[in-house]
Amino acid sequence: LNEVGKLTDLARGERIYSARFMGEKAYIVTFRETDPLFVIDVADPKNPAVLGELKIPGFSNYLHPLDDTHLMGIGYDTEVKVDSYSKQQIVYTMGMKISLFDVTDVKNPIEVDNEIIGGRGTYSDVQHDHKALYRDPDNGHYGFPISIYDKDQYVGSGALVYHITPKGIELAGDFVKKAQGEQYENWGTMVRRLLYIDNILYTIANDEITAYDKQNFNKKGSVVLK
Repeated sequence: LNEVGKLTDLARGERIYSARFMGEKAYIVTFRETDPLFVIDVADPKNPAVLGELKIPGFSNYLHPLDDTHLMGIGYDTEVKVDSYSKQQIVYTMGMKISLFDVTDVKNPIEVDNEIIGGRGTYSDVQHDHKALYRDPDNGHYGFPISIYDKDQYVGSGALVYHITPKGIELAGDFVKKAQGEQYENWGTMVRRLLYIDNILYTIANDEITAYDKQNFNKKGSVVLK
């Protein structure tokens, strides 16, 4: 492979958390204390150039295009606190965060809407594996498996589906089984994937498959895997 072009000193001291190439544009998220979303012109591979950026709390581990001018980001909300001993600022990862970005104006991208799920400890496979993202773009539905914690307490696990359009983010389907005294999620009942066949949505756990109506999310039935 031969280097054609490069972009240096993009965000000194920060890490790249996600990137998405869409036509002649690239979108990159870096992070240290805030989440800069960079819009980059890659029409000329020899001379990539930053067109605009947006700084908001948190960061996105995954970027997904909704259309030519809107992106969905999935990552975490963050909170900056001063350590009582060292007096240094420490960044704490909090609940999961879904962001909706409007990049119509490449020089001034904006966050149209966001959704914070749970608190510190909340986790989903979609944070590191894009195949865990449920996509039904015809209905504007996007979902993922999730284990929810709040204030260091286990809340429940399962899956969530959101209706996400350029106008905003709304919860559409809640398949989270609430904790019944457990301190942690059960490996066997954790949902790992969501998929649909025709008009049926399936949640796939390690020991159970459950079917729901894809339109209204009413439960149709389930089968236990032995």
